[in-house]
Amino acid sequence: MVGNVGTLTLNYVYDSLLPTFVPVILADTKLKPITVLSFAASEPIQSTNMSFVSLGCTFEVLPLSGQTAEATLVGCTAQGSFSLIVTALDVAGNAGNLTIDYVYDSVGPTFISTLAGKSSIMANTSLSFTANEPIQTGGIAFTAPGCTFAAPTVTGKTATVKLLSCTTQDRFLMTVEVEDVEGLL
Repeated sequence: MVGNVGTLTLNYVYDSLLPTFVPVILADTKLKPITVLSFAASEPIQSTNMSFVSLGCTFEVLPLSGQTAEATLVGCTAQGSFSLIVTALDVAGNAGNLTIDYVYDSVGPTFISTLAGKSSIMANTSLSFTANEPIQTGGIAFTAPGCTFAAPTVTGKTATVKLLSCTTQDRFLMTVEVEDVEGLL
C-alpha cells in the first residue's frame, strides 16, 4: 500500500517426460508360475502407484528397488500368450507404461515310452521316453524301488536310461522326472 516492492524467487523443475521401462526378461519368453518380472525405469519412479495388469493373470507387486519396478507372476488362468501392461509414475507424477507380450507355461512335459508298460525287461535294457516339448539335459531322475540305473542321457526331446538291475523279480513302478526348459516337472 505504501509502495514497497516485495520479491520471491523460486526454482522449479519442468518435467513432462514419461518414464520408460526396459524389461529384464525379454518379450515372448515362456514364464512359469512364481516368476519375478523386473523392469528398469529410465528415471526415478514412485514406490506407490505401480501396476502390473494382464487379463487372466495375477501379480504380486514387490517393493521398489532403486529404479526397478518388480512383480511376481503368481499365475494365469490359461496357458499361452498374454500381454502385460506395466505402469508407474515418476517423481513429477508423469505416468509411463510398457506393454510387453509373454507366454504363460505352467504345464510340465508329458512322455511317451518307446517300450509299452507291463513289458518284460531284464538287466541292461535301455528305456527311452520322448517328451512333447524340449527338456533339460540335467537334473533327470529315474527311480524305482530296488532298481539301479546308469546315468541318463538326453538327445533332443528323448531321455534314455539303462536299467542295470532290480533286487526282485516282479513288477515295479518307475518314475521319470525331467524338467522342461522353463524348469517345470
